[in-house]
Amino acid sequence: KHTLGGATFVSNFILYFEGGYWDVESHRKVLLHLWSLGVEEQFYLVFPIMVFVLYKIKLPMSAIIALGTTASFALNVYCSYYHYSFNFYMPFTRFWELLAGSLLALYLRKPNITRPSDKTLNILSIAGAMAILYSSIGLSQQGFPGYQALFPVIGTALIIYAGGFNKPPLFNGLLSVKPIVNIGLISYPLYLWHWVLLSFAWIIVGGWETKGFELIGFRALLILIAFVLSILTYYLIEKPIRFGKKRKGLKAVALIVVLAGIGGIGSVLYIKGAPPDRWLTRSGYDGFSVEKNPWGVERDDLCKKTYLLNEQSYCRFIDAGAKEMILLVGDSHARHAFEAIAEYNKDKGANTLLFGHNGNGNPIINEAGHKYYQPSSREKIIDAIRNNTSIKKVYIFMHEVYFYKLGADEYRKRLQAFIDDINATDRKIYIVENNPVLSAHIKNYMTHPLNVFTTKTPFPPTRTYMLERKKGFYDAVSSVKGLTLIRSLDAWCPIDNCLLTDENGRWLYYDDNHITTIAGGRFLVEKVLKPYLDE
Repeated sequence: KHTLGGATFVSNFILYFEGGYWDVESHRKVLLHLWSLGVEEQFYLVFPIMVFVLYKIKLPMSAIIALGTTASFALNVYCSYYHYSFNFYMPFTRFWELLAGSLLALYLRKPNITRPSDKTLNILSIAGAMAILYSSIGLSQQGFPGYQALFPVIGTALIIYAGGFNKPPLFNGLLSVKPIVNIGLISYPLYLWHWVLLSFAWIIVGGWETKGFELIGFRALLILIAFVLSILTYYLIEKPIRFGKKRKGLKAVALIVVLAGIGGIGSVLYIKGAPPDRWLTRSGYDGFSVEKNPWGVERDDLCKKTYLLNEQSYCRFIDAGAKEMILLVGDSHARHAFEAIAEYNKDKGANTLLFGHNGNGNPIINEAGHKYYQPSSREKIIDAIRNNTSIKKVYIFMHEVYFYKLGADEYRKRLQAFIDDINATDRKIYIVENNPVLSAHIKNYMTHPLNVFTTKTPFPPTRTYMLERKKGFYDAVSSVKGLTLIRSLDAWCPIDNCLLTDENGRWLYYDDNHITTIAGGRFLVEKVLKPYLDE
């Protein structure tokens, strides 16, 4: 999919729609860096048309471009507070950075422009260099671009401005030194190569934290290789294509055909899936990437129309046209179980509803002070449960970390309060024992056949350890009135070592505590929940 997105210059849109709580780590996205190429190309397609129209109808070009720059920057600042992913990837919030250069070009093209003194130009170019230096070490990922993007944009504009006159000042003279110029010449292939090498290396060795890979020297070696490949790319590919005078038309056609071919291969593999018998899949290494976006949307339209919950809430509804409704409520663990349970219920003619929250803001524990804490949403969820007489069974799913954070008494008290609030009369209320939490991300348990480093694979949790750890949890839950505990440990840990894959070798975990939809969810239904769902 990313190959297709890169070939069609829409990577930024694809990455935006992938983003969210459940998205895979950015290091696993080998073509992640092409998002900025997408934004650039979209600008290069739109901007010349706009300039042409403005020129033809004789409108003040500088004023309108300045207005567009201001509007794009204002949208960027607004979205940096409320729509982070949209702000980062969308062209509308990034065009101002390119339009700033357009305004500078228009200004420098003005006739009879007054040349500042060398001293002024030196001060401006040094200030620009300081702004760029600060950009490389002082900016925060939080809320970027936002106001922070002014530093690299203004810094670059100052250096270009200072160098736009004859007799370039001090700092611009330094940028004309041959080694610096040569880096500039290979900068585009270096942009294309560097992230691919780092990302593949991260995938192959199993993460930045793998022994040896955290060493600066190893990553420096990869960057050195990127420089070598960039030099070869520049002299063997870029220069002949850009500056060679022979067969220009044929080169253009060949490039289009190659690009279309690459995009076509990407689309076919994305639609049909990767070959199931390839070596890396057989080794088990590729198992982690089998289930993409494993839990679907957080809020579906049918649920949103029926229950007016805030944007932090999970709200899903599978309507099988039945009178009986089964409710899942809790946190992300309720969501990761929803797809498989809803699929099973629908086959037997029962509706399934999901209410929940991300993280500690779930409507059962409801910890004030957490970023997802929404008391009004909790009240809406409780009212919806209380007033919906078709809900006959309620299944509580949530991470058991709350038990250890709150302590047995507080945990039991909050659980009892929730059951009392939803009026459990004539309803069966269950709490599903959480699947074992791993000591590391699931990727660390997988084989990495190309890993040249010595890595220590962690052991799965053991049944003995889990029984000892959960003793207090069992005691606390058993004392809550109106609640039935569904124990799952026998399924997850049928022998002493707890399971990581099902009988077909499919990974049951998505990370260290969430399960996968197809393998993990169906395992949960078949091995744990089926008797209760069939009652």
